[in-house]
Amino acid sequence: MSEQVTLEAEFLRRALEREDNAERVAVTPGTLPPDLPVTLPDLPGMRVLGGVRSVLPGWTFASPGSARAAAAGPVRLQWRAFLDIPAPQPQVMDALLGRFTEQGWQESQVFQQVFVEAARSEWAATALEPARTLGVQSRQQGGVTQVELTVADTDPGQVEHLRGRWSHPHFADQFEPPLPTLILPDGWKGQMQTGQGGPIRSQLSALRPPPGPAPDPAALLAHFLPQLERQGWRLLHREDGPESLSVHRTPLGVGTLSLRVKDGGLSALIVHVTAEEGRGSSRVTVPVS
Repeated sequence: MSEQVTLEAEFLRRALEREDNAERVAVTPGTLPPDLPVTLPDLPGMRVLGGVRSVLPGWTFASPGSARAAAAGPVRLQWRAFLDIPAPQPQVMDALLGRFTEQGWQESQVFQQVFVEAARSEWAATALEPARTLGVQSRQQGGVTQVELTVADTDPGQVEHLRGRWSHPHFADQFEPPLPTLILPDGWKGQMQTGQGGPIRSQLSALRPPPGPAPDPAALLAHFLPQLERQGWRLLHREDGPESLSVHRTPLGVGTLSLRVKDGGLSALIVHVTAEEGRGSSRVTVPVS
């Protein structure tokens, strides 16, 4: 049972922002912040605790001896919303991420973990027009999933970077092909161990099953294949055994996924090789059919 506390809006504005910018903060108890750039799915029993819209800190720069600082950049906003939803965390996250994906948000590729738990608690995404970032955090508290949403204005270059692309000409040959997101079966845990960027992108992870029978690489591969297909990885070849392997044609080249038993769990290696013209193809030749 939550405790009801009455707070003055002016107190909240001052607590959330520097005093000289307090008038630029909107605090909305019980409702979403003004002009929130996302729409929420219709989830039964959803309660909006409140929201905040604020101005992100701006910076001005001056070289030594200059008379004044350079003009500040455009005003950038940040929105935060806090929700309670009486439903299991996986169900809530599936509904939220599905709705945001429909609205054009793309999952961030930088520091992306390919293998995620079924009850995932975090998600980061970007939109390009206008350039914004979106963060979703959740946790289960009894029968309620608590959710915090954060949307922030940014610049197109940052969006390109978070999507694994480099817009600066010096990095024109450092395109990183995207990796898929694969949801593990219930009870499984995943931990990224190493990764490699560039035109040949890879990630090695340790996957731990729940207590029970020894893990079966072929069964886990069968669990992942429909997810890969939905993300544009078309199956070309499959091998099952002590080490299960699948080879895929992707929109940008070729991808592989291998699973093998190791230390009571499974070692998972996923590789994506790009064949995109001008983005690493001068160094890598990818035969595809």
